[in-house]
Amino acid sequence: MKFRLGNTAAYLPFSYYYLGPAAFMAYLLAGRSLLGRFSYRGIFLGLGLIAYLAMIVVANGAVDGLYILRFFWGFLLFYLAFRSGIRLQTGKLLLFLSALTLAEAALINTVISAELLPNYPSAETASGHFATGESYQRPYSFGGSASVTSVILVALLAISRIGWKGICCAVAAICACMSGSGFLALIIYLLAKARPALLLALVPVVAGVVASGEIQKISLEYIHYLLEFKSNQISAQLPANSLLTGIPLQDSPNGMGGDFASLSFVKLNGLAGLVFFLSIVAINTNRANWLPLFILLAGSVHYGVIFFLPGQLIFGYFLSRKPELAAPGISGKAPEK
Repeated sequence: MKFRLGNTAAYLPFSYYYLGPAAFMAYLLAGRSLLGRFSYRGIFLGLGLIAYLAMIVVANGAVDGLYILRFFWGFLLFYLAFRSGIRLQTGKLLLFLSALTLAEAALINTVISAELLPNYPSAETASGHFATGESYQRPYSFGGSASVTSVILVALLAISRIGWKGICCAVAAICACMSGSGFLALIIYLLAKARPALLLALVPVVAGVVASGEIQKISLEYIHYLLEFKSNQISAQLPANSLLTGIPLQDSPNGMGGDFASLSFVKLNGLAGLVFFLSIVAINTNRANWLPLFILLAGSVHYGVIFFLPGQLIFGYFLSRKPELAAPGISGKAPEK
């Protein structure tokens, strides 16, 4: 059974920032695919998640507990669904999402105001997300954030076989997002794939946007500031007295996510949750998925890419990906496109 672009469960997570909570139907569809398909690993994860669910609910109450589980652990449903045999055609998905992002970038910088689109925050409460004057407006696209969108595109690019034209289309969409996280993820991809031509071609693009002031976040000064700022956040916010199990959501002034998602994860899930999470990643990392997983995890330190609904789906897919599915001819199946 293939998980095609037209399949409802594949499409809904990428429509969340356009349709809203209706896209949560993806969880139900993913859960339905698990019926009658069990494995020892799935049972282990299921029991572990139930135990962790009980701990989170006791600490936070039912509503906040389920909220934490959906945001931080929703990827497990997709992971288990993909483990049951559902597959994702990454090449077609990447081309579709790249075209969507490029189209949005063109429209919001010409004939449509980004404030009118549902995948952007309210202009009244988050005016900083919108460009002023003649400045370039970044597309937020399917990820609801330029950083989330661009990192997911790079992760898909890392394993998709789409030819040079497709690669150039995807790289153009990533660059259109003008995200520091996206550029960092793209550089990781180019270095890992040994694509010096594209890497050299990217240099003037990055230099140009930095010089124009569109991205001030790609500089040694900013990186030094960011590291110092994040260190201070860790010292000030990490709960020493509740480090093992985390603090209740109501005691977290910044809620979940924010601009330091990995810290929010540790604050609310504790070291116990971190160990559980890292165990899942370590058990499932192999030569077929290490690069997209590394890209997604690196991109999630700041803005939590893998906790957004589209990121949960992609992260769950890559966790389930096995070496034999990436190599043509081993299992008699055609390679992914």
